[in-house]
Amino acid sequence: MNWFMEQYLPDDFDMSDPLLSPGQTAELEGLPPAIIITAGHDPLCDEGDDYAKRLKSAGVKVTHKRYDTLPHAFTAFSGFSPGSRKACLEIANMVKDLVSKL
Repeated sequence: MNWFMEQYLPDDFDMSDPLLSPGQTAELEGLPPAIIITAGHDPLCDEGDDYAKRLKSAGVKVTHKRYDTLPHAFTAFSGFSPGSRKACLEIANMVKDLVSKL
């Protein structure tokens, strides 16, 4: 993961900055509403699920949806995968609903 972060962060960036990875910070209270999407065939799935639980425990309004049968980056496959397309449409509606309440 460090290699990926090094590709887009400046050399002097503090890797412990909570803005880089809010899931690594203990203080989640007061964050804005969140939509957390996880995919069952994604190595980061458990971390996303855990982050959603932590946000809820901190009183943050969370919409969390886990797509058990989909892989990491499934949104890139919506043009040829019916499951990915359906998920993308559902996610778009989640975003629409959240934004309409702001």
